[in-house]
Amino acid sequence: MIGFSLSANSKALCCNNDGSIGLGQAKAMPEYIWQAVTDGLGMSRILTIRQPDASQPPITVLLSLMSDNTISFQPLMPPPAPPQKQARQAKQARSSANPVTVVTQTWLSTPKGDATVTSDGNNLVSIPLIFQPVYPDKDGNYSPSNASGYLLQTGSGVTYDKNNNTTFTLAMSGMAPNYMKMVDMDFILNSTPSTQQSFGPVFGVIASTPLQFSTTGTIPGFLNFDKNTGVFSPNGQQAAPASSNACRIAATNSLGSAQIDFNIKIAAPQQMPAALQPA
Repeated sequence: MIGFSLSANSKALCCNNDGSIGLGQAKAMPEYIWQAVTDGLGMSRILTIRQPDASQPPITVLLSLMSDNTISFQPLMPPPAPPQKQARQAKQARSSANPVTVVTQTWLSTPKGDATVTSDGNNLVSIPLIFQPVYPDKDGNYSPSNASGYLLQTGSGVTYDKNNNTTFTLAMSGMAPNYMKMVDMDFILNSTPSTQQSFGPVFGVIASTPLQFSTTGTIPGFLNFDKNTGVFSPNGQQAAPASSNACRIAATNSLGSAQIDFNIKIAAPQQMPAALQPA
């Protein structure tokens, strides 16, 4: 997966787990390496993932201008409501304990110098840009003509400023393995698991290739493991003997590594309680 970092004055922007934006040294992780969806008019939505609750999967968040002129990463804002509902929502926001809301998640970027490309001229390496928030019109539509103000770097992060801006260096980057998850595998003793099944790790954001995978722990003989994909697949042999194996899978690329523990269990099927068995 290819993404980008934004930096100025030797500091890269970082999405913190609470959605705030800090500064640091860029790492090939989703906190620093973001994605963008850009339309034909040059307007972009800038997104990444964060994990506010360690017990839950990461969530997708977008770079957002808030109603108090702060900048943070927030979940996707809903589409514009009808005018009457907008009025009710505005009244509710004013009366709530936390009236700060998302104003826009659309940004216009303007180059402020020449881009650096790879030696073959085919791929972008970096480009200097300024960013402006694009406000929706009364119908909820976005146009570059509605861009106003600028993204400005501060001593601790970024803010919105009507007149002043920061030229950020957008630098392309790969992604290290991140937010890795792996399911536990349960098999019925003496069954023959289908060779059409497969089990493998997932990441919060797809890691850059090539990737190499390795395992520790006992892998039963009826499972094959592909070190290039991290996928386990039954090979047609019988699931035996009964066992419960604590295992670990690790993923590594040139940018970093991650690992996660999981279990492989082979057990007889549980007996149905007598009260539930058919007469």
